[in-house]
Amino acid sequence: MKPSKPSTTPLVVAGATAVFFLGAAYYAISAGKEVVYAIERIAEESPQIYIVPEKRDIGAGDDQPLIASPAITFSDMLFRVPWQGEPQETRGIRGITYAYPDGRSVTVVRKEDQEPRAVIEHIFGDGAQPVMERLASAYGPGILEDPFLFLETVLSSSPENITFLTLQSRAETERILLLIKQDASILNENIYAFNTRYVRGFQFGKEDDTIIAVDLFKRDGTAYSLLIKGVPQEDIDLMLASIR
Repeated sequence: MKPSKPSTTPLVVAGATAVFFLGAAYYAISAGKEVVYAIERIAEESPQIYIVPEKRDIGAGDDQPLIASPAITFSDMLFRVPWQGEPQETRGIRGITYAYPDGRSVTVVRKEDQEPRAVIEHIFGDGAQPVMERLASAYGPGILEDPFLFLETVLSSSPENITFLTLQSRAETERILLLIKQDASILNENIYAFNTRYVRGFQFGKEDDTIIAVDLFKRDGTAYSLLIKGVPQEDIDLMLASIR
């Protein structure tokens, strides 16, 4: 009896399997490169997206005393300013401005456009639903329900979070966040994150800037913006610490 020839079937299967996985790996790497290059293009168009919030302690513990000055109220928010004199009030449809004799002023605006789904629909249009599904899968459904969590996640995104070794799905999610961040005209080279017992949010700009913007969120999710002019950082900290 002639010895049987060894079967080549396992080798063929092994070879085909290797080719398949090599091809899949090549595709994944190529697709990953495309996403990385897309992120690089976003960064070239908007270098400010590299800026991420810096945590700032404004000294607002639970026992933080209120500033000894008359309270300013708007909608369901109360705060105080450490300045003397009677301010001139200018009321608008969405907010109010308090201007003081020495040139200092603060404008308070109730924000109605911070709902994450609305922001995503505004930027991505007909492609918004897949974006929402991807973000919910990556961060949990809460990111689409909590305006503060959504803004915090967007502002924390950066091209520096991604390399060619990053998984493609993670890189694609970061690309989406950066597109949303790029659309935020409020971006500034200085962003500070703050957190008190009553509010949390972000300050855009420093005291030397002509106008400083603050996006803040009460614990019930209500969103406000403050536009502050001619005010040192110490006074801004006191104002934010006094918000109730």
